[in-house]
Amino acid sequence: MHFRTELTFFGLKKALSGALVTVSFSFLLAFFSHSLVMFVISNIVLALSNALVQPLINTILSRETDDKSQGTIMGINASYMSIGQILGPIVGGAVATIAIPYPFLAGSLVLLLCFALSFYVLKTGVRKESAF
Repeated sequence: MHFRTELTFFGLKKALSGALVTVSFSFLLAFFSHSLVMFVISNIVLALSNALVQPLINTILSRETDDKSQGTIMGINASYMSIGQILGPIVGGAVATIAIPYPFLAGSLVLLLCFALSFYVLKTGVRKESAF
């Protein structure tokens, strides 16, 4: 039996969409948890599903970009990740000043928006793009 190095059961794009929904669900679970046990369970689900998101993004970007633009697209992705790591804690802290559980709700809503956008961005049958 021949095994490929991709997620053959779902496909990479469906796996990314599923991981985004699962991360969003774990944030919602953390928002609604009123016990330490539920909060720990939500964080376990978050850790397992969030561990898939970044490698899947890098893989999909690499596969959807032509050979000449590989470095450019990875650099752009790293720049967006850096912006998120700067703005995320600032926005999360500002939202937490309203109420401590609200950053979980806000994160869930943002991820649901990303999930909805993934259907537009991850269309099948689109040819590879060039950054040049």
